[in-house]
Amino acid sequence: MRIIIAVDLVLGPLLTLIVFKAGKPGLKFDLAAIGTFQALCLAAGTYIVYSERPLALIYFDGYFYSANHETYERNSLLPPEGLDTPAYLCVKLPEDVSERADLLAQNYRDEVPTWAVRETYVPLAGHMDEVMDNSIPLDVVRGQDQEDQLNRWLERVGGNADDYLYYPLRSRFLDGFMVINKETWEFVGPLNIPAPLWY
Repeated sequence: MRIIIAVDLVLGPLLTLIVFKAGKPGLKFDLAAIGTFQALCLAAGTYIVYSERPLALIYFDGYFYSANHETYERNSLLPPEGLDTPAYLCVKLPEDVSERADLLAQNYRDEVPTWAVRETYVPLAGHMDEVMDNSIPLDVVRGQDQEDQLNRWLERVGGNADDYLYYPLRSRFLDGFMVINKETWEFVGPLNIPAPLWY
């Protein structure tokens, strides 16, 4: 969105201001070139926003993973049919030990993360009890908070820190926490505090 805003509000008017001079020979060509360049930049910005849009938030092994369009295109995967995007999903591995081992080995050979395998997805709504039992303790979150991000975040969303549950969130641009309201089970949003690599 910042790219698109920059194109619309800065790039075109700024270039026009630089080249514009009443009566200048070739002014029409200059303005046409600026308009074409601005349109190309706008198209590129729109494509980037489209490709980076989140398709799914996936829970696996105590972590949430945010998967964008590019992730699924690279792995030739899509969220299960019939689910709106972003879809809230949970990875359910086979109960049979040998089947599970075969799946993990295949993922390793294909260099595909286990959380990105479509066949293992089930809707998260049916597994929220498991999710709620595996949150990161608040004292660990506070221990990771070196810049008082939690208190500033609470000022924006309201409530006390104890009102929420915290889970490591892995995404392309943020490794922080995903926060869920403890009472309503609603996703509140990301918290920009570095999550521990493991817990």
